[in-house]
Order: sequence, then C-alpha cells, then structure tokens
Amino acid sequence: MSSHEELIHSHLIREIESEFQLNVLVENDVKAAISGYCTQHADMKEQSVAGIYFPNRYPPGMGMMLNGQMIRGKNGMFGEIKYLPYSPDWKRDMSKEDFVVQVCHILQTINAVVAPHQIVIYQERVEREELDLAWKQYGKDHPMPSLPEIVHQDSFQHDFDAGLRGMVLQALKSGMLSEG
Repeated sequence: MSSHEELIHSHLIREIESEFQLNVLVENDVKAAISGYCTQHADMKEQSVAGIYFPNRYPPGMGMMLNGQMIRGKNGMFGEIKYLPYSPDWKRDMSKEDFVVQVCHILQTINAVVAPHQIVIYQERVEREELDLAWKQYGKDHPMPSLPEIVHQDSFQHDFDAGLRGMVLQALKSGMLSEG
C-alpha cells in the first residue's frame, strides 16, 4: 500500500529481488519510525505506543508498538488512518485551524479504539503548544475516561533511521535477509 501514485499496483519487493537477486525488506515509514522511537526509549518496551505521521501534502499514517511488538494487522494494513470516516483531502491546502481539528479527531479515535499509553506525533504544520492547547480544550468538550501522553517528536527521519536499522538487524539475526 502506498500513498505515492507511482508505486500503486507495483510489486516493489518482487521487482527488486528479481533485479538484484537479494532478499528485500520493505517497511512502512510510520511503523519504522515508531519502532525506532521505542528502541530509543526502552522504558516504553512494556507499554502501548502509537505513532502518527502527518506529512505535508500526504495523508497521515499510524504505527503501533504493543509490549515491544509491532502491530501489523491483516496484510500489514494496521494504521491506514487515511481511511477513517470524514477524512479530508490531505493533498489539498488546509488551514492550521482545520488541521488541528483533524488531529484532535484522530487522537480521540485512536484513544477510543486502542487506548495507548503514549501517542507520538510527527508533524511540522503547527507549533506543538498550539496543538497541545487545542487537545486540552478538545478533551474538555469530548470527555474520555483516560488520556494518553502526547509526545511531539521533532525528527521523523531520526526515528525512521533507527527503526530501519533495528528491523534490518533483526531480519539478519532471524535469517530472513542473507548477508551477502
């Protein structure tokens, strides 16, 4: 599954493996990032941690670690939150106010469905203080029995890189990827 139109209906793994005669590991960007975040925060190993990435001009995605294990879902489709009801067209320009409202709706939905200990947010559209204030007000208007800790991460790339390194090392250890 890809949000990049050029990759829709492609068989990326099969094509790369055939071309280079190597085993290939492909991972969703958000799943890799939240894996990297959890790897770097060992205290979260026994917790449930959801990560949401709001890239500019693309729909958001989600990944989740539960007790140190990635939640994948059927066909690896866990976290495709762009398919939530009433989602906007994420490829269009969106005001900061509309973006904040959408984020709050998504946070409430994730909290209601999976009740994670933490939700890690990767976004560059609004200041974290603005989002925190809006979430706090949203919680007053939409009471929830428990609230996750909201963590704002500045570097998606840093967590993504750490996650990919860990996943590749794990795949090498398990023999899924051959070393040469």
